[in-house]
Amino acid sequence: MSVRPEAHDYNPAVRATKRPRVSDGQPWQDDELFPTPPWATRALMQIVLPRVFAGGLDAIWEPCAGLGHMAAVLGERGASVFASDKNLYQLDDGRTVAEFGIMQQDFLAATVAHWPRSRGRRPSRIISNPPFGHAAEMVRHALRMASDGVAMLLRMQWLETLERYQLFAECPPTIVAVFTERVAMCEGGWDPKLSSASGYAWFCWERNRDGWIRPARAFEGAFDGMLIPPCKRALSRPDDLRLATRFVPGFVPPSTLRKTGKAQQRLELA
Repeated sequence: MSVRPEAHDYNPAVRATKRPRVSDGQPWQDDELFPTPPWATRALMQIVLPRVFAGGLDAIWEPCAGLGHMAAVLGERGASVFASDKNLYQLDDGRTVAEFGIMQQDFLAATVAHWPRSRGRRPSRIISNPPFGHAAEMVRHALRMASDGVAMLLRMQWLETLERYQLFAECPPTIVAVFTERVAMCEGGWDPKLSSASGYAWFCWERNRDGWIRPARAFEGAFDGMLIPPCKRALSRPDDLRLATRFVPGFVPPSTLRKTGKAQQRLELA
């Protein structure tokens, strides 16, 4: 006889793709907490930025730090990283992200004075994976704050809508670097075995002495682009798995849920 699991055996706190949804009130759902796979951040640092920026990396502000997945990687090459988030999330094991050095700060309400290393200076770079629904606001604010560059990890869908057209017309990205491999994210934690159909890109703005660097083709709506070559395997490290232990209460990796679902289907067919 087949046994059908009760509804409470399934945990709806995760989603396999980063998409807008009706929130049930949890902070990580309200603010779209989708941790970044470590290799995707390394792709920015080791492949994208060296092609558009000749200098070194100084002080970085990660203003949507979430559980610290991106901030942990940004500091690997010696940069000084300040990580903040609107929320100080609690983890499933009872800790809070404050233990990883993440400060509580609503970036959209922040000024240069909130930059702890300011002393009259701006953050060199602002790099983040912002909530999709507030990304345009955050990009505009970051462009006012950063002295050298801004990089935001966003779905390719972010190219669409009149709001983004106006933003790009005012200050087009120096380059849009599109991943040729899928960057799989889910809500509430990082699942290293997750697959996804969503396409992502790094949207990058670079500044020189004359201001923000505009694309070579100087007409409205133009921007330069590149394809990030396959790099997931090369840029993944065994110790990245430590970041998979950071997740919100009740998180179940989607890959685990899928395996459970397939096993249940086989049981019901038996």
